[in-house]
Amino acid sequence: MAFFHKAVFIAVTAHKNQKDKLGKPYIDHPLRVGYHFYRQIYDLYGKENRDMEILASVGVLHDVLEDSDTTLLQIREHNFPEEVVEALGYISRCESENYWQYIRRVKLNPIAKSVKLIDLKDNTNLERVKWSFETDMDDFKRMKKYVLSYMYLSDRISDEEYKKVMKELGEI
Repeated sequence: MAFFHKAVFIAVTAHKNQKDKLGKPYIDHPLRVGYHFYRQIYDLYGKENRDMEILASVGVLHDVLEDSDTTLLQIREHNFPEEVVEALGYISRCESENYWQYIRRVKLNPIAKSVKLIDLKDNTNLERVKWSFETDMDDFKRMKKYVLSYMYLSDRISDEEYKKVMKELGEI
């Protein structure tokens, strides 16, 4: 668990003082995503293993590159396995790409895809959605985008269907 503990430290440092839409510590989100894999694999095998540590590390670090000054080079310099570094490159959205392009790129890497699916599930958890009668349509549009992206990544809708809906949402 050596590099997983390092991942947690980097994520906690990177997300320090960040809050989610409900005003709760943002770090709770990446920790939930990472813990999902830890728990899932531990429940299956009854012990820790390298695959679990890779998935859990990417889960904990999945928002670090987008939401802080941390770079992929800095992650690499911490001697994470190449699978972690590569998956973080896939799961981190580039400023030059739209959301449709981003999700299609995520789908190319099995680790990034697995982590993104859990990220989307956590992002659409109704306990995490800020709701009021003043909630604007952008919040609903974002939720729709997340649900459709989940369906696309889990192969429940085709590339053509996903592209069509993302165009309708203005994400292409």
